[in-house]
Amino acid sequence: MSTNRSSSSQIERYLSIAPVIIALVIGLGIPASYLAMKYEHERAAIQAMSRIHGSMVIDAINKNPDMWKFEEHTLNALVENRVAESEAAEQLPRNQNRFSIVTLDGEVLAENTDQPPPAPLIKHDTPLFDATQHVGFFRVEDSMREVLIDTTFLAAICGLLGLYVALSLRTLPLKALRTSYAKLFHLAHHDSLTGLPNRKFLQDKLESAISISLSYPPSVLLLFIDLDNFKDVNDSLGHASGDKLLRTLGRRILSSIRASDTLSRLGGDEFIILIEDYPDDTESIEALVNKIRSAIAQPVALSGKMVKVTSSVGVARYPEDGTTVVDLLRAADLAMYDAKSNGRDAFSFYSKELSELVHQRLEMNEGIARALTDGEFRLAYQTQVDQKTKKTIGVEALIRWEHPEQGNIPPSRFIPRAEESGEIIDVGGWVLNEACRQNRRWQLEGHPPITVSVNVSAKQFSHEQFLESVEQALVASDLDPQYLELEITESLLMADATKAFSVMKDLKKLGIKFAIDDFGTGYSSFSYLKKFPVSTLKIDKSFIDGICSNQDDESITRVIIALGHQLNMRVVAEGVETAEQLAFLNESHCDVAQGYYFCRPVSPERIFEANSLMVSENEQD
Repeated sequence: MSTNRSSSSQIERYLSIAPVIIALVIGLGIPASYLAMKYEHERAAIQAMSRIHGSMVIDAINKNPDMWKFEEHTLNALVENRVAESEAAEQLPRNQNRFSIVTLDGEVLAENTDQPPPAPLIKHDTPLFDATQHVGFFRVEDSMREVLIDTTFLAAICGLLGLYVALSLRTLPLKALRTSYAKLFHLAHHDSLTGLPNRKFLQDKLESAISISLSYPPSVLLLFIDLDNFKDVNDSLGHASGDKLLRTLGRRILSSIRASDTLSRLGGDEFIILIEDYPDDTESIEALVNKIRSAIAQPVALSGKMVKVTSSVGVARYPEDGTTVVDLLRAADLAMYDAKSNGRDAFSFYSKELSELVHQRLEMNEGIARALTDGEFRLAYQTQVDQKTKKTIGVEALIRWEHPEQGNIPPSRFIPRAEESGEIIDVGGWVLNEACRQNRRWQLEGHPPITVSVNVSAKQFSHEQFLESVEQALVASDLDPQYLELEITESLLMADATKAFSVMKDLKKLGIKFAIDDFGTGYSSFSYLKKFPVSTLKIDKSFIDGICSNQDDESITRVIIALGHQLNMRVVAEGVETAEQLAFLNESHCDVAQGYYFCRPVSPERIFEANSLMVSENEQD
């Protein structure tokens, strides 16, 4: 920024000097040029006159050699005749010139008047010869006073004109320059969408705040705000709606902070608030953060819909969390990352322990990408048993990560990281392809056809190429679509019901079945539920755990089973571990059961073993 200011100052200096030069040219150059031109004109005129009249005097001298200079009367008459001829020809104004004959010694032998023209004078001497001998001069003198008066008058006019031009040229370009510079500065330091300060402005302001804090008691606070699920708004309602949301939330945040605080947009859905001179106590900071989060969470009307977004906020303080601009921004970013990792719609203060935790998460993200490339993932399968026939009618595909150094990493550790980093798209695609290939491989080995259930994440389902990826998995494996079931959650359905219905309808046409996983833990509307092409409801394990000890869990489980049957859906109970739980489910007419009571997740080679119902691999979902 200092370079830009230096360049602007140089331009301003040039623009200040240029009008002065132009004014000098007008005020001095024009009069000087006029004076020089008039002087040359007058000089040429008297030179010509002196030569012409001098030649005539020479003729008279030659007629009377040696004695001519003693004939004063004759010389005066000769001079008078020259003057009369000049005035008759109107070559010079009367009383503005003097003709005289002068000897080599300077003695005036004859002249038309003894009063010289007004000073300053301009003159020209033409040599006079007696035969070949130089005897004197014929002198013509003229006054330059009128020329000087005219020049002075012209100089006054040009001076005023030059002053006017100088002031105009100095004021207008500098004003235009400063206006242009101000616009360029604003464009370079503000976000074009929201009009808020950008990263560059924030960094300069933060650097200044840190410098001030070196001399005064430090009190600098950074709040790093990231909007949760903003991408879903862009994908479902379009970028125009996303832009409107950003502008609206920017205004709301501004109204929630002080005029002295600085709100900037870093890009995308990220904002940062720089706060100076704020009470350095946790309660005050938490109250401010909650006020901002509450303002953000208010619904916004977009494309005819009321959209609500939440925010994850990271808090960093100077100098506890960093003493430089880079360190403070990094600390606030890590704290925001932690808030988002802990379920979103939350805030987190930076700590040194958090830095190590975030580092581990980043390593996890890198490890997931490497695991896909190096083939460290594998699938285990858990059977689903029909309670009427007591036969295995399906399996659920469950991903496992066999890390070469850390051993088996449970899905609860790496699936959330994959969701957050976006790797879940590739991970989910691998699971889908591998499950389809394995199911087809069982059929080719002569095993009875069963359905393989594959969990689909919200990001994977909303991806624009999800439908195509499912079709490609079926084609590549040559699996009949009727033997593939996709498990989705209630929240996925409700995020964008219209889009979800469209995708499910297209896949249903292929023959693919759908199950709602963890049913009862979300917030689905039953009126919506009956419109979706869903064939299976899976009761969440949390309800199954309490059906033998908790009256509420028993009631909820019975209602879900009855609801599923009312909607002509198959009901699957997840997490069945005891005979008492199974007895309750059979009494409630649950269709299918799945859990450790029948089979822990096993490798594909062991799923059809005769004793697979009691096989244990000592691993958990």
